[in-house]
Amino acid sequence: MGVATDNWLESEAEFQAVVDRLNEMRFQDPQSAVERINELLEAAERQQNRRAVGVLKYIQSGCFRWISKPFEAFHLAKEAVAELEPLDDVRHFILSLNTLALAYSSIGDVNASFETAFRARSLALDSGCFPELTMTAVNTGYLHMLQRQAAEAVEVYEEALLKYEAFCEPRTRLLLLNNLSGSLNVLEQYERALPYVENALLLVEEEAHPYLYGQILANKAMILAARDEDDQVKELVARVQGNYQRSKHRSVMPEPMLDVGEVYLKKERWDEAQQWLEEARTCSLEIEGQPFLRQIVSALAKVYEHFGQFQEAFLCLKTQTELMQANATEELDHRLKSAVLRHEADWAEKEAAFLREVNAKLVLAKEEAEDANRMKSQFVANMSHELRTPMNGVIGMTSLLMGTPLDERQRQYVATIKSSGDTMLALIGDILDFSRIEAGKLTIDPHETRLRTGLEEVCDLLAPRAAEKGIELILSIDPSLPDTVLADSSRIKQVLTNLVGNAVKFTERGEVLVVAERRSAEGGPSTVRVRVEDTGVGVPPQSLSTIFESFTQADGSTSRRYGGSGLGLTITRRLVELMGGTIGASSEVGVGSCFWFELPLEVVAETLPESRLRFPDVRALVVDDNATSRECVSAYLREMGLGVTTADSRAEAVSTAKRGKDFGLLLLDEDLPDADGIQTLSEIRSRTGKSIPAVLLAVAGRLRTGADPVEEGFQAVVGKPVRLGQLAEALSRILSAPVGEVEAVPSPPMREGRPLSGLHVLVVEDNLVNRMVATAMLERLGASFSVATNGKEAVVACRISRFDLILMDCQMPEMDGYEATRTIRREEAASGGHVPITAMTANAMTGDREKCLACGMDDYMAKPVTMEALERVIRRNVGLLQAV
Repeated sequence: MGVATDNWLESEAEFQAVVDRLNEMRFQDPQSAVERINELLEAAERQQNRRAVGVLKYIQSGCFRWISKPFEAFHLAKEAVAELEPLDDVRHFILSLNTLALAYSSIGDVNASFETAFRARSLALDSGCFPELTMTAVNTGYLHMLQRQAAEAVEVYEEALLKYEAFCEPRTRLLLLNNLSGSLNVLEQYERALPYVENALLLVEEEAHPYLYGQILANKAMILAARDEDDQVKELVARVQGNYQRSKHRSVMPEPMLDVGEVYLKKERWDEAQQWLEEARTCSLEIEGQPFLRQIVSALAKVYEHFGQFQEAFLCLKTQTELMQANATEELDHRLKSAVLRHEADWAEKEAAFLREVNAKLVLAKEEAEDANRMKSQFVANMSHELRTPMNGVIGMTSLLMGTPLDERQRQYVATIKSSGDTMLALIGDILDFSRIEAGKLTIDPHETRLRTGLEEVCDLLAPRAAEKGIELILSIDPSLPDTVLADSSRIKQVLTNLVGNAVKFTERGEVLVVAERRSAEGGPSTVRVRVEDTGVGVPPQSLSTIFESFTQADGSTSRRYGGSGLGLTITRRLVELMGGTIGASSEVGVGSCFWFELPLEVVAETLPESRLRFPDVRALVVDDNATSRECVSAYLREMGLGVTTADSRAEAVSTAKRGKDFGLLLLDEDLPDADGIQTLSEIRSRTGKSIPAVLLAVAGRLRTGADPVEEGFQAVVGKPVRLGQLAEALSRILSAPVGEVEAVPSPPMREGRPLSGLHVLVVEDNLVNRMVATAMLERLGASFSVATNGKEAVVACRISRFDLILMDCQMPEMDGYEATRTIRREEAASGGHVPITAMTANAMTGDREKCLACGMDDYMAKPVTMEALERVIRRNVGLLQAV
């Protein structure tokens, strides 16, 4: 450019000559223009010439837009406006606003781009800067085209030519004519566009404006294609490409072929459309960045579909989807990095809007490939929600009916209804989880959790079901298993519940053994392996390889005999994989199965408090007819330092005790083959003449006869499967006391007939059946209640009455549960007080619980609701935890 000194800053003529030359370089070689502007900026800043700094920055902003650096362009445009606004140079200030409007558009802030363009137009009109006004029209029309508003763009361009053409600078006139013809082509008004193209060709000088010349020729090629003048189209496109090649604009070379191909596509001239679009694709693939490829393959897919070439059409659509995903991901990554580097409040706000838009594009691109699957999952999720409301009535009313006087046949009928309802609820849960997984909405939430406790809770939950079938459920936990880990406890429990539940369901006799062990060396990355072994029906070899696939069961007879959706193991596998683990199975028909999973878990704390207990001078006699259960209990006792002798029956236990061994502790199974635990204890004590402390091992921690174990002579009761913590606590109380002063551990308190007497609860529910269920359960539990049928009534009720708890439905007419809760909390903030509010809703999707808590609710309960769950939630929220 040849400016060696700073004289251009002192002479207006030289300054304008520099600006004009930079504007030409901006279109011809933007990268070189950026480098030259950096040199000139040093001089301008050295002399503190704000006008020159502002002008150079808005020109450089345009260069950065051309080379696809929108954030640099945006910041330079903002800095240019800030430099020029205080100065008495309206002309350049208007041009800087035009540049800022385009920069806003390039970062996705459409509203700000139009607001800035309108500001520039208003300022140009008020100040009489008509040349700048026409340039503003060029930019405003371009912004409309970016938003696919071709008709609005035509209106802007025609108004500028009609009213202000006399004020246009030569380049601005060419831009108006070219852009107007291009907009009319988009509207398929080719004959109307032709005069503007011809006029532009008369004015343009190819050497002075090579890129713009190519654009005008490309517009004419589209018009000739619409006229079916094919030979001239080929000649024009060849000239356009040669022009772009010479002017270093290779990135736009595929565009004229794409435009012509789309014209032929609209005219349904399929052969010509295919020829031009395939040439455009070839051209794009030869250029770095593959410009226009997404639009090309999208149009080609329509052509191939017309010709019945469905494989080619599919490949085009696949390429289009991949490009949309790649572009959206790259832009998202770029925006995130820029947001981190720039801590500007207004910028962060615009970034957030842009990121949301990019994310929406990414989701849209993904949905194009997975639309059918997503729609299926959404439908299933919606149906699951709708099914929960009537199921609440079925299960709730059945539960209430079971508590009324019934004869034996009626009780069997009701039990069948309840069992069917529970099965239906489990099926709904499986379908809902599956839909979450398929929709990609199921997430893992690692947090500090006691792994052993979670495993024990699952086995406690399923033990009564196993006991009803006469199956022994046994839990064996490796003493080296870490105490506290970083994991999603609810998902681990869900996986184990599914595996143990299946084992119990498919086992008619024998046992189910749950083993948890640590597989990695201490101090290294910890891997926990859990296996569930059963003595059930087994899985045929041909079915084992597909057992974890969706809607798959071992065979048809299994499905008919045992029921189920075939989704449980699929969900289990997906959950394990989401947690970074692996899962597998082995089986032998007629012998049993073993399902296992391994999870890598970050250890938070190694030591278990109960593992530090030691009773080295005590010998215990363990009496249990199940060898596996016997060995598990013995292992726990040995871990605490006790000597252990075992027996598998009443007779062997009595004989062993009589042989003179000095036993300091008895652990007796409730159900032995030749007697129960009470009879065995009585006989041992009478034969030995010693009042040996005794612990009862019983499912659910109580005798099936309903008798109180303490009154029958036991000092403690430990539930089966045996939990190390409960066993250690019982031994600590028994063996730490002086001989002869052992205190009996009271059995868990039985629930009173009306355990919630004195509580007043507000039930907010619009569904009549659900209201009947909730109020009947509350009445059975002894609580008084009031009823509201929507959120508005609930708010009014809270103003005039005091409640111990509110049970709040979420979806109701007039005012939903979320808004009602927010209103109640606002009024409490002014008046004081806090009433516990628990959501009681059929919304059971991921995030629904969090949504309830976020609006001010204290707890969450998904429908269908059982009386036990209702009592537990009420107690938890009104401070009656000790009875749960």
